[in-house]
Amino acid sequence: MPAINTINVWTDDALEKAAKDNLGEDKGRLKDDLKALKSWISKSPHLHSIRKDDVYLTMFLRGCKFSLERTKEKLDFHHTVRGNLPSWFDNWDPRQPQLQAILKAGMYLPLKGYDRHGRRVILMRAGGSDPNTMKKEDEFKVSTMVMEHAMDGDAQASICGIV
Repeated sequence: MPAINTINVWTDDALEKAAKDNLGEDKGRLKDDLKALKSWISKSPHLHSIRKDDVYLTMFLRGCKFSLERTKEKLDFHHTVRGNLPSWFDNWDPRQPQLQAILKAGMYLPLKGYDRHGRRVILMRAGGSDPNTMKKEDEFKVSTMVMEHAMDGDAQASICGIV
């Protein structure tokens, strides 16, 4: 069962204000930007299989402060890297023994709630690594899995960030 974030949770109004003030989010423009991104993705054969839902694309728009061109560049780069490094991005099953060892070592721990600035907090403990039994590629994979899971569907993390 996922942890329920209750510490320093912002109201919808506070998130909307932060998104507008800090990221330049405009609800009217958001619909147009999402439509433009989906159209661009449909015309980009190498991006045919990426997620195209509004939550995912809005996360990228927020990460680029609603610069449509920068968002396209970031989406393209993100998915190019994913495609070129399958050992890091494929087979994301946290039940694999080598990934379980990293998770059980507590190297990447998403904490409940948010910090006083509204950011999602992930504790990273590199000292938990055992170079005799853990591969750096698997550690990177787990780190990326945890970060993506922490951001996915979390509007507050998407607006305020992760530390």
